[in-house]
Amino acid sequence: MSDSGNRIVRVARGELGKTDETRYGADEGEKWCSEFVSWVYRRAGYAFTGGPAGMRWHLASVSKIRRWFRENSTYIYKGHRDWSRFTPTPGDYVCFGNDSAPRSHSGIVESLDSNGTLHTIEGNVGDKVVRKSYRNFRTNTSYSKWVQGFGLRCGKRIRIPNGTASASSSGNNRQPRKAFDRNNNTWWRNRTRRRSRQYLQMEWSSRKTITKVSMKYGNHYPRDYRFYFKVGPTRLASVWASSTTIRNNAKKNRAHVWFTPKKRVWGIRIKCLRYSRDDYFSIMEMVIQR
Repeated sequence: MSDSGNRIVRVARGELGKTDETRYGADEGEKWCSEFVSWVYRRAGYAFTGGPAGMRWHLASVSKIRRWFRENSTYIYKGHRDWSRFTPTPGDYVCFGNDSAPRSHSGIVESLDSNGTLHTIEGNVGDKVVRKSYRNFRTNTSYSKWVQGFGLRCGKRIRIPNGTASASSSGNNRQPRKAFDRNNNTWWRNRTRRRSRQYLQMEWSSRKTITKVSMKYGNHYPRDYRFYFKVGPTRLASVWASSTTIRNNAKKNRAHVWFTPKKRVWGIRIKCLRYSRDDYFSIMEMVIQR
């Protein structure tokens, strides 16, 4: 279990059996499963954002939490291309529902055992915080509410290690290294009026395992950028294995990509497939979740 996952689960376990919804920021008599999740993440140090004034950590509905994960982290849903191979980890968010209400309940992943049974901690079940278990959670619809999706909320977030940064072009005193210098006020830009595909890459001195890349990039040009992620299986700069592509990103100034863990790779390349002639391709931050 990751450090963050351990903290989240530890806080959730400490609430088992409790019944006071006002403790989690809900009004008395209201449904409070999402308030419970919001409260746990805040207490563990992984608070949501975007709630009401004075309670920014407080997301009081399943739809708001799902939207937060789509915009700020990663949300894997039933029908997603990675649904069958995605492995939820302790501390992740889990969304439940059924045919009539497909997104109607929130919980937190406690564990996943060796036989594929998902164990969760959920608020507002019989008006209290309880543990529940779901066998064959990817396909089993025999429960009153079954698993519909997961939000990634845990794992150690590490900036890309120091290495050799390079790019297809550079300009305006924005060199490739600027994308990796731990400063959100600097970034890499390609030369003006470069319409062809541009890339930014980094190679490091030892092999890494990558499970998530989170980027922030220039938001001055609100277009539908398309990013083509590749990882290097060898130290040859010319060899790059295809990974995944961002399309129709809802937030024009950030991209979050989850993919099946890429083990023992030497580098990563991010390619911008489409932008207008007058745009800059700017990456402000890149983070690896390992």
